[in-house]
Amino acid sequence: MSFSSSDSSSGAPSIDIDIESPRNGSQTEMLEKRGTWASKIPYVLTLIGYTIGFGDVWRFPHIVHSNGGVAFLIPYLIMLFLEGIPLFLVELSIGQRMRTGAAGAFSQISPFLGGIGLTTGVLCYVVGFYYNTLSAWVLAYLFESFRSELPWKNCTTATANQGPDAFRECELSGQASKYYWYANLLKISSGIEDKGEFNWYMAICLVIVWVIIWLIILNGIKTVQVIVYVTATLPIITFMCVLVANHFLEGWEYAYTILWKPDWTVLYDPSVWLVAATQTFFSLGLAFGSLIVFASFMPARNDCYKDAVNVSLINTVISLMAALAIFPVLGSQGYLQFKACEAQQQLINVDEASTPIKCDLEEFVQNSGEGTGLLFIAFAEAANQMPWFPPFWSAFFFFALYAIGINSTFGTIEGAVMTIVDMGLFPKTPRWILTSVVCGSLMGLSMVFASGWGYYILDYFDTYTANWSLLVVAFLEVVSVSWVYGLARFSYDLKLMTGRKPGKFMMICLRFISPVIIVVLLISSVYKEFTSDSGFSYDRYDKEKGDIERNPYPGYVVAIGFLLLMICLVFIPLQAFFAWRKKSLLKSYFETVSDFPEDELREERGLGNNATNNSITNLFDKIEMFIIGKGSIDRLEKYLAKPKKNKS
Repeated sequence: MSFSSSDSSSGAPSIDIDIESPRNGSQTEMLEKRGTWASKIPYVLTLIGYTIGFGDVWRFPHIVHSNGGVAFLIPYLIMLFLEGIPLFLVELSIGQRMRTGAAGAFSQISPFLGGIGLTTGVLCYVVGFYYNTLSAWVLAYLFESFRSELPWKNCTTATANQGPDAFRECELSGQASKYYWYANLLKISSGIEDKGEFNWYMAICLVIVWVIIWLIILNGIKTVQVIVYVTATLPIITFMCVLVANHFLEGWEYAYTILWKPDWTVLYDPSVWLVAATQTFFSLGLAFGSLIVFASFMPARNDCYKDAVNVSLINTVISLMAALAIFPVLGSQGYLQFKACEAQQQLINVDEASTPIKCDLEEFVQNSGEGTGLLFIAFAEAANQMPWFPPFWSAFFFFALYAIGINSTFGTIEGAVMTIVDMGLFPKTPRWILTSVVCGSLMGLSMVFASGWGYYILDYFDTYTANWSLLVVAFLEVVSVSWVYGLARFSYDLKLMTGRKPGKFMMICLRFISPVIIVVLLISSVYKEFTSDSGFSYDRYDKEKGDIERNPYPGYVVAIGFLLLMICLVFIPLQAFFAWRKKSLLKSYFETVSDFPEDELREERGLGNNATNNSITNLFDKIEMFIIGKGSIDRLEKYLAKPKKNKS
């Protein structure tokens, strides 16, 4: 068959490719089975729930207090409007316009770009592989909360029947909750090269969380849009309750006098702006393709522009709420460590021969919220200090965290499943079988996290498969839309769907600012990894000290990491090569059946009655597409509305 601009809804340059593809009937049946959202409410709740991840709970508060306190909000909000909202809009709009998942959307823009969508599916699979393990850890804490006395209440309960060595290790850690996390719950090994013992309790938790995710996405959005009423709203309600409850912790007030105190000098520090851009990017869940999938189920007249702005701002508000809820925990932890230090200092002062120690309250508070420990250790410790029935608060905290994990996980796994479904690789295979295969394989692979090295493997995958890969995909996404598809055509599509075009500021961000920010982020993160002392290293638990320390990765482990990175990204050049050879890895999308009512919308918006999808091949028109401004876009609309002569 022939794929060309005359029969493509993308308006991409004319390309003739002859391949074998499924019959239209199979494709039509596949599209009919995709389903739609029952209403706007579950769709928006799903977007909100998807963007609220574990990173909003532990990473954002830590970033705020380590990058200038309240002053950090200035670069964060600026980056939100320069990078976050434009990219969010790109994913929602192309999903709603193309009516497919990421694989189909970028194939319609150009067959050479179909590999971008394939890569998002691979990333969803890989990230889902380890991300759901966080939910398993939360679930383990939730189960442990249903006891009359929390097992991490003190070192006596945390090391019950474990012997004097365990008690000594717990004392060295400084916190029973910290010891319980590493030694009891994770049964952590001595390093990434040490597999350690198999943790059957964690294996059971992993099976449970994967079965729950399987049940949620088994029927696609039919189940999701029911579950999301609970999973999206519960964390918000919980943050409000935690925000109040944590102000009963001893020493909570130091959170605001130390952590929230603005340091305006950070505004002159380029590294802080990079941190703000990075946090904006990952907080919104960009480049996974899940947002494209969610938007593809929405009616063509939905205002995706408003959705992108509103959901992004709601996510920011919830992140701030999480920070305000977590800060009292950090202040309390730092204060209690300071008190313990002062008590030890008094004992040392009695013995004049002992070396005096320094107790700095501000230093203790500043160092109280580093790493993943904020999510688990700090929440466990906060429940421990609650004056009324700590097990209830522990169960309350971790149930809300589990709801957060469900939202992010089913959005990610749905992206992987829909990549397979939308590609039409198995047109006669029921969706429930594909979902079962995806979830079943991920559950089997996730058993690696049930061993002692699971904590290290998770951090390893997060470093080498997510961060850099997502930045590459995001850059290609925005370039594909703003340079290949064309901002003029993109603006025209938004006018069809929403009745309005994006402003000049949004157009400039998509054309220049957002791509530049992503490139800078990618280059700076790679440079930092290769040059900083902490590069290519991980946090290793030292049982002799009862604490974590930074250790370098072995050389072969780093090499495997780069191999994983290449595997995730290989589909981008591979699909481009196949397209050049007039073949494709995405055969089904060369006969795309779309339910987008372009003719109807064009007439409704008063943009002309003649349906034309022809690319603008005239040099003058290409220049017009490059020029950003209302006049050029208006002329483009008139151009598209004119009848075209049949060259044949």
